This record gives sequence, C-alpha cells and structure tokens, in this order.
Amino acid sequence: MGIKFDNSGAKKISGKLDRIKSDLQNIPIASLFPELFMRQNTKHSNISDFLSKSRIAIDERGNIDDSDVPVLDNYVRTNTRFRSWEEFMQSAVADYMKRNIGV
Repeated sequence: MGIKFDNSGAKKISGKLDRIKSDLQNIPIASLFPELFMRQNTKHSNISDFLSKSRIAIDERGNIDDSDVPVLDNYVRTNTRFRSWEEFMQSAVADYMKRNIGV
C-alpha cells in the first residue's frame, strides 16, 4: 500500500518549461523586450529604438558578433539598469517566462 501523489500540475508546468526552453531560440527579440519591460528598465521605450541607437548589429534573436560585446555591454550599462548585455537578456527571458507560464 503506497502513497500516491497527484503530480499532474508539476507535469503541466514541466511541459510548458520544456516548450519555452526550446522556443527561446526562436522568439523574436521584440517579444523578449516588450515596451513595458523597456520603459521600466531602460532609457528607451522599445527595443528597436534601443538597438538602433546602440549602433551594434544585432539580429532578431539577440545574437551579436563577439567583437561587439564590450561596446554593447558599455551601452547597456549607460542606458539600462543592467551591467551587461547578458544580464539584460537574462532578465528579459525571466520576464518572458513570467508572462507566458506564470513562473
């Protein structure tokens, strides 16, 4: 006679996390950085304005050339509440997950 646990809720969340994890590679950068996130965390109202003023080539997935990382990190430090592009992206991903799965 064993104890049975209802783990259907955990399986549901796990499935959503797996989906988002695989989708993160394909999420357009504008979805990761919605206007509310940008207004709360930067001196810009949207990611397009932020990127165009940075003068760094960034694709729609947020990928940049390695040689541009120090310049972009400096721009992020000056124009956001973050210390680096990586920290900025990590916060955006966490925000995206909250908005999409409630974590």
